[in-house]
Amino acid sequence: MFAVELSSFQLHWMNNVHLHSAVVLNLHQDHLEWYEGWGSQDGYFADKAKIYGGVTNSCVYNVDEPSPRRWSRRPTSRRAPAPSASPPASPPSRCWGLSMT
Repeated sequence: MFAVELSSFQLHWMNNVHLHSAVVLNLHQDHLEWYEGWGSQDGYFADKAKIYGGVTNSCVYNVDEPSPRRWSRRPTSRRAPAPSASPPASPPSRCWGLSMT
């Protein structure tokens, strides 16, 4: 088993992410400088959301960040999923919210 930290800019270039489990604990405005020209905050969020796209078992998200909670319940794509998108037919079987405050 490996524990790997993937930055949003690394996820940006990944078309397929297949993971047993995934965690998104925080989103930071200071990471947006890389996204100038890539869609700024929308591109950053879309790339972070890719982490949950191929999860087969479990996910953890920060309950103080509304976006990762939504991402954990639906499939993701190369670009940001629509806010009104329907949840997947079978999201990861175990998702937990963790308070960071």
